[in-house]
Amino acid sequence: MKQLLYIFLALLLTGITACESVLDKDPIDSISSSDYWTSARDLELYVNQFYPTLPGISGYNEGTASWDLNSDSYIPGRGYNSRLNGEVTVYDASGWNYGNIRKVNYFIENYTKATGQQNDIDHFVGEAYFFRAKFYFELMQRFGEVPFIGKVLNLDSPELYDPRTARNDLADSIIEDLDLAISKMKDRSNAPSHRLTKEVAMLYKTRVALYEGTWEKYHEGTPYGVKDANPEKYFNQVVETGEALMNLGTCALLNTGNPESDYHNLFSHGTSYDGVSEVLMWKKYDVELGITHNIQRYLQSEGVNFNGISKRMIDTYLDIDGKPIDSRLDVPTSDMPNGGSKFVDYTSMTSILKNRDPRLSQTVAHEGVVLVEREENTIFKMPTLFGDNAEMASATGFNTMKGLDTDRYQGSDNSHNSGTTATICYRYAEALLNYAEAKAELGQLDATAMAKSVNLLRNRVGMPNMTISSSSWYLKDELGVTAAVGAVRRERTVELALEGFRFNDLMRWRAGRIIKGYIPKGTQYTGSDYDGKYMDDSENNIEDLNRVDSNGFIDPYHETISSNGGYQFDESKDYLMPVPQDQIVKNPNLTQNPGYPGL
Repeated sequence: MKQLLYIFLALLLTGITACESVLDKDPIDSISSSDYWTSARDLELYVNQFYPTLPGISGYNEGTASWDLNSDSYIPGRGYNSRLNGEVTVYDASGWNYGNIRKVNYFIENYTKATGQQNDIDHFVGEAYFFRAKFYFELMQRFGEVPFIGKVLNLDSPELYDPRTARNDLADSIIEDLDLAISKMKDRSNAPSHRLTKEVAMLYKTRVALYEGTWEKYHEGTPYGVKDANPEKYFNQVVETGEALMNLGTCALLNTGNPESDYHNLFSHGTSYDGVSEVLMWKKYDVELGITHNIQRYLQSEGVNFNGISKRMIDTYLDIDGKPIDSRLDVPTSDMPNGGSKFVDYTSMTSILKNRDPRLSQTVAHEGVVLVEREENTIFKMPTLFGDNAEMASATGFNTMKGLDTDRYQGSDNSHNSGTTATICYRYAEALLNYAEAKAELGQLDATAMAKSVNLLRNRVGMPNMTISSSSWYLKDELGVTAAVGAVRRERTVELALEGFRFNDLMRWRAGRIIKGYIPKGTQYTGSDYDGKYMDDSENNIEDLNRVDSNGFIDPYHETISSNGGYQFDESKDYLMPVPQDQIVKNPNLTQNPGYPGL
């Protein structure tokens, strides 16, 4: 509550809009330095304005799942992703925004005027450096190289015409900011409630370093390659920081010894994550303050905003014994030869979930799941594949239930936009996966490394310890990685499913080859429990409307992507977005990204 009030007060004090551009605005002058920069409380109020940029949910979507609608794991039913289909042009350029960076720079230039307890001042300074790192990292993920500006600019500042900072130098500057944040922020046992902490900054550093290391490694020799690349340097930073985070002793996975429910319960924790050590940062919602969402309105239905989990994602989950299922996609079960892997019967959700990694049944809605608790509970029976209310339909037949809260007043029995279930911003599991991936990239993923990272995640859900020989990822050969790297990538894909990581993972892995030609599919319809049970308003069977492929699987894009041979991802340009043309006009020293036409 206090955090939200501080955010509101900070915005009033600053009088600064959230979308300013450093390149075409006058200097910040709405705060009098002599009147404002006097105490640690002033610093706290100032950095509060950046808290709304932390990951969270708002508006009409179904939660973390919607963050992955730009990937191959989650399918938007109302239209395909244009970037995956190679349709991005310079006219789609957007997001080149230095407004928040400029505000952080203003803070950094003024915070030394404040007096008070030095450890309190240091903490909020650390928060500012964290946010600057975050804002630059998001620009780097979108555009690659961008100018690194470390001070407030005026209209006559020569830095307005700086060229793009070399990618590895930019990454190093981001990591330097995170190192400052780590050195200054309090740990979670001493930090004020609902504030960023040392642990969050350490987690974020592993994210940045892993991203840059894999980008440099897998984009080598391409137009996106990095001069003087040194991916091992970044992998070692991930390992070093990951081990330091583990050794703090302040983080642990949520594990109550219930493998059939612990994973699901982690994302269904009501309105608070207080006391959950795995959750390093979370967002609180409040009806009285008008900070709410609509997550449960969708999760409590039998169709989720006309989106759906893809069959490729379902096929990623291992057998309960740790063995991969058949790697060939969209092949009728009757045509699957027995080659030693598990072959899934797709004729019902029961058979799909049988003897699989328990995270699958705790992520995908299935028959018998309680959607809403009441005198007579609402039970999930079958997905809504077709109907008048497309908002509550599913594109694939695989509905997410990650984050489901069965409280009737969080969803269908309450008014629109009034949900208050808490959402996770950052969790410890990501740091374990980042560590494991870096160790695999370095060729050091041994039993000791797995025991303190990926195996903790697998043990939580009752899966056997990872053995590289039996856990190779089903897309390993297509991506040309080692079995160890592939195994960790699979584990990452499953553990972080529908949490917004997939697209950026595909980009840093240079995985365009598994996007191009990919046709997203849903569950089996022909010959399954669903066959003949879905009609449109004219009593036409869904199958008669060509909404299934020749193998009987649901084909959400039968009229678009499928008829064009799958996604047309363009590896010559689509790994990055184009630099906005207006920025190049203002600063001729900026260059355009590969594959996009210049001026």
